[in-house]
Amino acid sequence: MTDIVLVAMRLKDMWKVHPDQDSSRVCSKCGEAVGIYPSGQNELAHRPDMKIICLPCSNPQPGDDVLSAGTLGEIKRELRDSVRRQ
Repeated sequence: MTDIVLVAMRLKDMWKVHPDQDSSRVCSKCGEAVGIYPSGQNELAHRPDMKIICLPCSNPQPGDDVLSAGTLGEIKRELRDSVRRQ
């Protein structure tokens, strides 16, 4: 069985940010700062021991199961609420 991980974008790669995102976390593999949107924060609240991995370190492979941290409606709302990074 494969571990469930939260894949997040590196802060330095984000061109949009959410006003309620958590920017205090780091990738468990490389230590880079990541931004976690509210849907990801909800997943972490349900699974506090879940590892956080940045997108470059995640190295997805064909056939990997990839699930969204939120519903389509939640993701659309987060994108709509996000603002250009200063």
